[in-house]
Amino acid sequence: MIGRGGGWQDQYAGIFGGVNLLTFEPGDGALRRQPVLMSDETRRELEEQLVVFHTGLPKFGVTTTLDRVLFRYLIRDPLLLGEMQAAKEEGRQMAWALERGELETLGRLLTRYWAHVKAVSPEPGNADMDRLLEAVAPLSVGAAPTHSAGGGFWVFLAKAGQRQALAERLTELSRAVGGRVVQHGLV
Repeated sequence: MIGRGGGWQDQYAGIFGGVNLLTFEPGDGALRRQPVLMSDETRRELEEQLVVFHTGLPKFGVTTTLDRVLFRYLIRDPLLLGEMQAAKEEGRQMAWALERGELETLGRLLTRYWAHVKAVSPEPGNADMDRLLEAVAPLSVGAAPTHSAGGGFWVFLAKAGQRQALAERLTELSRAVGGRVVQHGLV
């Protein structure tokens, strides 16, 4: 209807609220939702370290990227399938890290997700994002895009006590806002 390719999976995060591990069954794509059970203390720490950042850059080539990725999936490209499998497993590890209160592990996994995105979709703007990540590395334990392309919104996890400094540094580069875990969605 709006003429852009993209996934329908993104809307689920807002529907449910909280932090969830979402998987889609092979074949019919049925949704499986597993709430991530983290302590109140971990949720508070996460909120104290979370920074949502808009890069000021568009999401790089979303339609052409999706077309290329779908083609590679259909021909069963081993590199693509391996990266997708690794990203899926690391999504599970992110949920486990939250349940155990291991935010530094979560940060490392976020950054590894970005490596998977780049391997699947080497876009020209990725180098700009890598430079930005390097510039804020002393203040951050990890970061990842909120989607499968390089620009647009990103989630950063600040080092303990460094959220304000990270947000200020990112604001120098573009727009940054604090993050919060919303406990209730539409259902």
